[in-house]
Amino acid sequence: MKRKQFIQELIQDSDNQVQSEDYKITKVAKSGVDAMIRTGVLSMTINDLSSKGIRSKVKRNIQSFVKAMAVDSKRRFMLEHLEYRSFVNARFEIKTLWPFY
Repeated sequence: MKRKQFIQELIQDSDNQVQSEDYKITKVAKSGVDAMIRTGVLSMTINDLSSKGIRSKVKRNIQSFVKAMAVDSKRRFMLEHLEYRSFVNARFEIKTLWPFY
């Protein structure tokens, strides 16, 4: 799989996950998530990119990351938007997934 294609797929997956959590994401938080995805995919080796198992794990980790953002927002009584603070807190909370696997 090509890097660019995988990046786009993960960005779309993260957008879908945000919607499934019944949230909207702020522009700043979305920029952070998108940059994290780009950085993570660019750091993957060719073998990682061609491994279905690793790609599946990356997708699950992105879903877990968005869920962690939603949990953080709920904790702070932010019931509509995922903001940059949720991005930072989620990144800190699940650093074992950083950047992906």
